[in-house]
Amino acid sequence: MEKRVECLDGYSYKTAMNKDGHTRQTTLSPGVHFGQLTQIRDYGGLIMAESHYVPGSIIPMHIHETASFTVILQGEYIEEHRAQAFDCFPGKVLFRTAGEQHCDRIGSKGAHCVMLETRPTWQDRLAATRLPSSVCQMHDKQNVMLRLRGELSIVDDVTPLAVEALVLELCCLPPESLIGGG
Repeated sequence: MEKRVECLDGYSYKTAMNKDGHTRQTTLSPGVHFGQLTQIRDYGGLIMAESHYVPGSIIPMHIHETASFTVILQGEYIEEHRAQAFDCFPGKVLFRTAGEQHCDRIGSKGAHCVMLETRPTWQDRLAATRLPSSVCQMHDKQNVMLRLRGELSIVDDVTPLAVEALVLELCCLPPESLIGGG
């Protein structure tokens, strides 16, 4: 049994239910995130969103249909996967492949995040080795994600090209930027 929930912003997510009506698996569609979305832009193959999470909240186990990069602007959270957990705070970028099951535990100061999702059509344009093959974390010494966030406030004809160039830069971060996983 499956239940589809429509969100006010036109996006939706699917929740697989057990026979007794309890949630078994929540799948978030492209552009859908828990928390309070303050901005979202769809650039075709890339979706960028900014969201705020309440201090101490626990986001239940779920998956995203798209691969994504997440950076914390303020606050912190722990993202838990089956085999490992990642401490997420400013200066680190978390990459997650599509379909990676996880839950999040938001810290005592909450979390203010920017997420960048890559649709399969965009990923297909890259060599298969460009994106990590599993969840991993990296240092963003070049502040690529912060520069991407700046593009959220610019709406002009070259913004999609600037966003794509910055995402390519993020995909090409040197191996020494990798902290764990991948």
